[in-house]
Amino acid sequence: NACQNFKNLPTIYIEIRKPFSIMTKISFILLTSLCLAACGDNSAPPAAASTVAAPRKPLCEIDDNSIGGIPLGTTLNEVRQLFPKAVITPTQDADGAILNSIKINDKVEVFASTEEDKDDSPISYLETLSAACQTPEGVRPEMLVNDVIKKYGVVEQVMLSELEARQTVEFAAQPPEFSFRIDDTGIFDEKDKTYPQISTAYQDNARIISISVIDLPPEETTASAAQ
Repeated sequence: NACQNFKNLPTIYIEIRKPFSIMTKISFILLTSLCLAACGDNSAPPAAASTVAAPRKPLCEIDDNSIGGIPLGTTLNEVRQLFPKAVITPTQDADGAILNSIKINDKVEVFASTEEDKDDSPISYLETLSAACQTPEGVRPEMLVNDVIKKYGVVEQVMLSELEARQTVEFAAQPPEFSFRIDDTGIFDEKDKTYPQISTAYQDNARIISISVIDLPPEETTASAAQ
């Protein structure tokens, strides 16, 4: 092409000798330089492609109003519309409370409680034990409590409730709508038989086994935000 021919001009010029005058040669060189500048130099290697990958979106997200794309206030009938392939199974916890297992896929299962135990009643409680689910800060079930501290601050309390002898942990900077259940690794006074028992001690291997999202009354949400 024309640009390739111009790039070959310096080689041609080497063969130029008399009778061309010095001015003619200078003009020839200037013309060649201008043509090369206009055509550009395509011989430079292409810039290396960026190797920085965009952060992967988690399979299941937990925020202060939803788990896995299921918002609080949604009915089970609406969940069926949102997730036509989800398997919804009624179940109970150890205390006999009615829950609904919502299996979105083979890695994500969410438990939901409705206000009146009906399919058209709003969901007021969500919980998951699935490690594929995580908060915006990356906190998930099966995570060490000592690692969660790096995200939500120090442990303010570990509570042992009478209901199923559940143990939950509360962090200084966690969202108030979140509740974190741990794997019976809190340390309590064995002589104290009153409930709930409150402590700040736990074993080094303590792990989160589930994360819940609770529909708090407006006054509690406001009070937590003010603290």
